[in-house]
Amino acid sequence: LIFNLIFYLLIHFIIIYIGIYYFRKFLFFIFFLSGILLDLSLLNEIGPHLLTFMFLIIFLSRAQKMLIRFNSLKMIFFIIISLFLVLFLEKTITYLLFNYTFDIEGYLKSIFLSFLIIFPVFFFFQKIDNMG
Repeated sequence: LIFNLIFYLLIHFIIIYIGIYYFRKFLFFIFFLSGILLDLSLLNEIGPHLLTFMFLIIFLSRAQKMLIRFNSLKMIFFIIISLFLVLFLEKTITYLLFNYTFDIEGYLKSIFLSFLIIFPVFFFFQKIDNMG
């Protein structure tokens, strides 16, 4: 269960990271496809991930000028807050559309695990970015 949650959080980290640092118009298609694939694999319905990811990419496209001015610490906080909001929106939309329970314990577990894995993930992403 923990491994699945860590993998789920990593997918969201990667989506947010790519959306911020490698923004291109092609990402609209990537976010759309990722949202559909996650929805179909996890819920067997189309909805929460697709809506959340499309909202996220539209927001990131509008916020690019603001994000350029952020230093690395502000960027980490921005990504953490974005992750928490994305997870919250997904759970809320899942509750509203499909009447799944909003598991606050699972949400808090996700937040805790996010804090544990964020710095190793960013370290890994920086090493990959420095290679290219």
